[in-house]
Amino acid sequence: MHTDEFSDPEYHWLGQQPYELIWHNLQQQADRLAQGLKSESVSCCVHPPVYTTGRRGIDNRVGAVLPAPVVHSDRGGEMTFHGPGQVMLYPVIHLRQRGIGVKAYVQILE
Repeated sequence: MHTDEFSDPEYHWLGQQPYELIWHNLQQQADRLAQGLKSESVSCCVHPPVYTTGRRGIDNRVGAVLPAPVVHSDRGGEMTFHGPGQVMLYPVIHLRQRGIGVKAYVQILE
């Protein structure tokens, strides 16, 4: 199926939101999208200072103490800082229905 056959996703500005709240909401949105109960969306927000680590649990901090909490999530990647002034975009789209693989999707984003 060609990607031009899809409607644009819904866009939402959420302001400043805690990372954990957005993470759990995204999991629910993805589940509902997979069940056909929700349309695709892109949410935008900023987070209070927080460090996140992914499934691999790679903690690449330099010092023993960080100036913000650490949240272990199910995303990929190493430790990342999120904070004020950094706008986060969280797309919830159905790659399989669009005929896009994960590798190709990452290349599109890059």
